[in-house]
Amino acid sequence: MYTIFVNSEEILKTINKKVRLCSSVPIKARTANEYTRALRLIIQHYNKGGIQVVLIHCDGEYKSIMNPIKDKLDMDMNFSNPGDHVPEADQNKTIKERIWATSHRLPYKAIPCIMVRSLVMYCIHKLNMFPAKGGISRYYSP
Repeated sequence: MYTIFVNSEEILKTINKKVRLCSSVPIKARTANEYTRALRLIIQHYNKGGIQVVLIHCDGEYKSIMNPIKDKLDMDMNFSNPGDHVPEADQNKTIKERIWATSHRLPYKAIPCIMVRSLVMYCIHKLNMFPAKGGISRYYSP
């Protein structure tokens, strides 16, 4: 679980380590209520696919926000230590590059906030269209 910042818009991004499915939900502020709402949406999405979420890995900076949430959602949290390398976080650079390339091709000089959110969701959705290296299938996308 990571927060991506694009033009002051905050997007919660998660990735399932086994399926390699990347999900994202725009958030309004970095509060416990917003993270709870976003995580519930993502967990509902996984539950529809028959995947039960029991453990969430996240950065140590979310510890104060996530401790009340883990009781509400009835799941465990695993916080990474400061300075630890998390390979899933490297995908943020790929997403930001795709956002930049897509926005560069648009015929607008300024992009409204709602369009930025949709652009991030679109780019993450496009990453899920191809089979993920190390995912559950070599032939089918998540």
